[in-house]
Amino acid sequence: MASWLGDWATYFSSWCQTVIFLVFALWETAAPERAGRLALARRWAVNFALGGVVLAILSTARPTTLAAKLLGVSAGASLFGAVERLAGEWGVLVLGLLLIDFASYALHRLQHRVFFLWRFHAVHHSDIDMDVTTTLRHHPGETLASACMLGTAFAFTGLPVWVTAVYGVLSIGGDLFNHANIRIPRGVDAALRVALVTPRMHRVHHSACPEHFEANFGNLLSIWDHLCRTHRALSPQEDAAIAFGVPEFTAPRYAGMTWGWILPFVLRRAVPLTQ
Repeated sequence: MASWLGDWATYFSSWCQTVIFLVFALWETAAPERAGRLALARRWAVNFALGGVVLAILSTARPTTLAAKLLGVSAGASLFGAVERLAGEWGVLVLGLLLIDFASYALHRLQHRVFFLWRFHAVHHSDIDMDVTTTLRHHPGETLASACMLGTAFAFTGLPVWVTAVYGVLSIGGDLFNHANIRIPRGVDAALRVALVTPRMHRVHHSACPEHFEANFGNLLSIWDHLCRTHRALSPQEDAAIAFGVPEFTAPRYAGMTWGWILPFVLRRAVPLTQ
């Protein structure tokens, strides 16, 4: 039965995430792709602080479960109720994972288009270096908004909670991978990015250069960028020249703990929404 994967993901996700984090942290320490501008301790303190609050929110709120209870959606009469009758739990798992990943891609594009959402999402992009801890750098305001929108949408479809648990493990693994400051041969990267978001691919999305805006929004799978024509690959020279951060906030003085919390409230519309 496919649902046992959800039980496994629920009980062991924290261990999996910790192991994956340590693997990439050790890898990028031993063989970093790029030299950092800031001391690790300074950046990691900010990123872990933001990530800890976000984790507490998600662990407490459980948005999909809460939305389903509030909306009173009947699982049997929902989209995924029909899928389970036709294709069983494995059909629910495959369709559910694809739906969540596409919804994450679509929401990500929306966060770069709607200024209110961009205010909070910009905190993630404000890291002027990029490594595995950038994965954790999300403002609680972004987490709450995303959880409410996605949780409500998934509840209407009757998406089982165990599918979101499985996707959570895959997603955090993918996020840690594509933010990691690790060296991967260009040929291997090109092969992987046919289906998956890779570090070199995701670096383009974090670029502070306006020419790279509107590119590479994928979360776990790269297929949505390919299908929606938002995929962009850079030459080795362009890739080496990438600088990270939000325009007007790339100076090291903005990397402190305070700015990680207040940036959404001081960001101006003059700063490009798409990055």
